[in-house]
Amino acid sequence: MIDDASRSVPGDPGALERYRARARELTEALAEHVALVDRGSVGGSADGWAASAGALRAAVDAFSQAERALRGSSPLDTAGPGGPADEEDDGVAWPVPDASLEEAPVVTVLGRWDYVVTDAAALVQHGRAAHLAVHPRDDHEDAVLRVPSVTAAVDAVLRGPVLEALEEAPGLEPVASASQVVQHAGSSDEELETDPFGLTRGPGPATAAPLGDLCGCGHVRDPQDRHVRFSLPDAVFEKVSAGEEVPDLWMSHDDPDSSVMLAAPGLGSFVRVLLRVRLDDGTSLTYGTWLRVPHDELLRAHEVWSAPEYVDLVLEGELGNDVAPGGVLGAHARAVVTDPDATPSIDSSNDGVLSRVLTEVWGAHLHPGA
Repeated sequence: MIDDASRSVPGDPGALERYRARARELTEALAEHVALVDRGSVGGSADGWAASAGALRAAVDAFSQAERALRGSSPLDTAGPGGPADEEDDGVAWPVPDASLEEAPVVTVLGRWDYVVTDAAALVQHGRAAHLAVHPRDDHEDAVLRVPSVTAAVDAVLRGPVLEALEEAPGLEPVASASQVVQHAGSSDEELETDPFGLTRGPGPATAAPLGDLCGCGHVRDPQDRHVRFSLPDAVFEKVSAGEEVPDLWMSHDDPDSSVMLAAPGLGSFVRVLLRVRLDDGTSLTYGTWLRVPHDELLRAHEVWSAPEYVDLVLEGELGNDVAPGGVLGAHARAVVTDPDATPSIDSSNDGVLSRVLTEVWGAHLHPGA
């Protein structure tokens, strides 16, 4: 599989046992370290102290990772900006998702200024600080959740007073603002001359595939089949976009865009699936959307996702994102594995509108991601 389900799922008994084991190991390491320091107060080995400190730190990291896998977060990850949680990936902080920068190193703020990303970690940290400045009631853990990627960091910066010169100019009164951030491979001078705003495409909370025809996971796609990847199910996105907390949110990976499974208590359990729409210009558009399933079905999918049994996986649930022409949010959908190296694809629905979306040809103007 391209996207491994790498994290333990809430409700997985194995995660609880691992958490308890890491807790016992941490207790033992702390007791040994305290005893060593106590003995060292009247003389002792500096090398022995350093080794004990290293073992204690490793036990803390292991415990934090186990609790994060069990609950989605850990109290040991809540240091402020510049603290341990902002250090280079050491097993405690969520790693900065920057693998896609190899193929798409440019983020475009529409419209339009281009910036080449030279330090993803610094950019994400700055974006989290910007988020906290706009949302002073949030803590560091909230900022990590809200700003998981370079594009989210740029978007967070845009929420602040980035156009102070215009805002303070006499004769101007700001009444509204809007922005869009797109990650892509860059544009030629000719493209900029003919269509300088050609990147303005992508519906709602979805991340539109850039002109370089990269899907949400960063893989090159057929230009005749463009991909748009919804970052979150609509129910979760509404809360996040409104600045509300989503307690105990669990994701299979480090950020919504790369995750293939997601669980939010009270909102549902979701598995990522593909929804292909044929268009009247001879191309197609494939949505990387979410399917809401019973939690035990998410557990089953997580168990076989990287196993040979994955090819036999069949999921039935409710569509987690609305797509054109609209009215399909919550519609019944069935997803099957058509490619062992790809996410399951929706192949049928007993909902009248979604069934038509799957089987008929639609106007490209209805799907701006195309």
